[in-house]
Amino acid sequence: MSGYVFTEKDNCGVGVVANKYGIPQHEILIKSISALIKLSHRGAIQSDGRTGDGCGLLMQIPDEYFRSLIEDDGEFELAATYAVGNLFFSNELSLSVQRKIISEECQRLGFSEVFFRKVPINVSVLGRIAKNSLPHIEQIFINAPAEMDASEFELLLFILRKNIEHRLVDSHDFFVCSLSSKTIIYKALCLPRILKEFYLDLADPMFKTSICVFHQRFSTNTQPSWRLAQPFRYLAHNGEINTVSANRSWAKSRAVKLLPENVREKLLSTIGMVSESGSDSFSLDNMMELLLIAGIDYKQALRVLIPPFAKSNNKLNDELAAWYQTVAIGYEPWDGPAGIVFTNGTQVVSCLDRNGLRPLRYSITQDGTVIIASETGIVDYANDSYIAKGRLGAGEMMMIDTQSKMVLFDKAIYRQYDLSLTNHNRYEYLNDSVDAVIDLPVDLARHQKLFQVSFEEIESVLRPMALEGMEPTMSMGDDTAIAVLSQSIRPLSDYFRQNFAQVTNPAIDSIREKYVMSLETYIGQKPDLVSNKELQGYKLSSPVLTPSQYSQLTTSNNTFLTVEKFILGFAQDSSLADSIATLVDKVIKQVQSGTNVIVLSDHDIPTDQIVIPAAMALGAIHNQLVNHNLRQDCDIIVETATTRDPHQFCVLFGFGATAVYPYLSYALLANMAAKSGVNLTTVQVYSNYLAAINKGILKIMSKMGIATISSYRGSQLFEALGISPEIADVCFSGVVTRIGGASFADFERELRTLY
Repeated sequence: MSGYVFTEKDNCGVGVVANKYGIPQHEILIKSISALIKLSHRGAIQSDGRTGDGCGLLMQIPDEYFRSLIEDDGEFELAATYAVGNLFFSNELSLSVQRKIISEECQRLGFSEVFFRKVPINVSVLGRIAKNSLPHIEQIFINAPAEMDASEFELLLFILRKNIEHRLVDSHDFFVCSLSSKTIIYKALCLPRILKEFYLDLADPMFKTSICVFHQRFSTNTQPSWRLAQPFRYLAHNGEINTVSANRSWAKSRAVKLLPENVREKLLSTIGMVSESGSDSFSLDNMMELLLIAGIDYKQALRVLIPPFAKSNNKLNDELAAWYQTVAIGYEPWDGPAGIVFTNGTQVVSCLDRNGLRPLRYSITQDGTVIIASETGIVDYANDSYIAKGRLGAGEMMMIDTQSKMVLFDKAIYRQYDLSLTNHNRYEYLNDSVDAVIDLPVDLARHQKLFQVSFEEIESVLRPMALEGMEPTMSMGDDTAIAVLSQSIRPLSDYFRQNFAQVTNPAIDSIREKYVMSLETYIGQKPDLVSNKELQGYKLSSPVLTPSQYSQLTTSNNTFLTVEKFILGFAQDSSLADSIATLVDKVIKQVQSGTNVIVLSDHDIPTDQIVIPAAMALGAIHNQLVNHNLRQDCDIIVETATTRDPHQFCVLFGFGATAVYPYLSYALLANMAAKSGVNLTTVQVYSNYLAAINKGILKIMSKMGIATISSYRGSQLFEALGISPEIADVCFSGVVTRIGGASFADFERELRTLY
């Protein structure tokens, strides 16, 4: 991005203008464009002075306009029900080839009546940079087959779009902006004041809508491009999804399961249902679409992805709080500062994230116009025209329903929720108080050497946590050599550096925001939001297991947990890389056979075997379970000696661990309590240590602005310093490794030395 001029604001502009009575008006479009222009300062301007980060409009299909336009032309006759798509054609492939592919996929699904229209544009108003990447823009009109209902038509349009995208996947600049029988999108890589001049359709008085969502983009995590301008197909988003790497991974695992069978069998491919690259907002929009395709109500689907905090929230009644907590068992929040405006063409829903770190203000006028936007004063009305003004608070939601002709807020919307999911929730809390100490048979001398526990670590790290319940006070500077350049053998966790929130996605204060933050973890069956099957499992207040919790989870005789333990060791005549590959295959087969709790343990490794680093094994297993669409089907518990401080725990959670049992830490703490000079019982020492570790995990999560452990789990929000791509590809896919470094052979040599 050359020559950027950053203005005084630091986030996108988003909003909607709607007539609650559902009356299509050209005036709604004009007001929306005017509002968008007033949000220009929320974007940036490239060096040509006319190319911005992208802006656009999402609105109802202007039926009267299109009918007069196309039927007067005489080339095509629109049916009673039809769809319109706005397409950005690729410049890498001929138009005729692309049209042929689109027509073939239409025919495959029984759409025989199809018409292409070149969208009239004024290229002269664009800046030089936008012109250089300008796609060919056309609209496609598709008549619905006779007797087909609207919902079936929309499903087929989804399948059509996905099949077209699959066939044109190598043409990277091909993009379907919208393809629907209800809504249409006009967006461009230009400044808001240029949008109406560029798209000539928008100036026609017959172009009418009763809903118009608008968005001015401020590009922070991706380069500006035509395709990434917002709104997307359902929503416009102001903010950053801090958890997007984890969200994409979990979405990849569950996407196929969400698709109805009649949809799945018509798709050419189920790969890439949720975008794994580019804009975080685009991935969020993809996930929203999947939930809608699965049959989940739009109001609840949005709140599944951007939920308020549910525990101790006095704005939620008990039943509603229980619903949110049940949903959280199976769906992690798309967490981060977010202001969302969603529309399906009939209703508009707006909401804020649990922290409320993005502004959304609303105004309602006497003539039924509702304005929701990042700022006030973006649409000109006399003061006496307003009947209500306000702003959404943290986690709040409002809805404009043009069908019922009403504007609804939180509690009125919640009354429309289907809360039946909570009726089958039988999760029970697993007591987290350390009221008993279970004997821990550990050869301390051997384990301290094998897992590199130094005297300094015991005295400077473990002792303060055990005696005071606080993390040790350390210098902010770190002058030790990075692990790959160190002359001594270093733990694998030392090769990772935690990422920090950047640009417009702020870190949060884990102490101040304690009510919205959560370490709550679930072991057991997960809800799918579609079926009301009975759910059984355990709730944990923290993913760090106590000895009694670990014992209960792995030895209890229940019908809903099937536990299988895998030892993290390999034989002398084998190799580290081959052993990890073999372990992954065994775990995959075990989960496919119905096992729903996997335990990875370095506790009982035979004395003739070499240790496999827990993070390596975990990362490889988690990634392959995701790739096989199995990660949602099981929980992974890591019983390990490699976790003593909060960073080491977070490395395992970041690479996919559901829960961690730090058996060596407990053994070291018990040994510490038994020594003279420590006036605390073993139970007190354990409790203090757990309090310090939990506080440290929350602090690390908050550095990325993440509020829940479920959104942090599997996020891989680290940079690897000194790990080769060979290892990263297998065990830590998605982690940035700029300098390369140690290979499997290098780590194996060190592990043999430790052995």
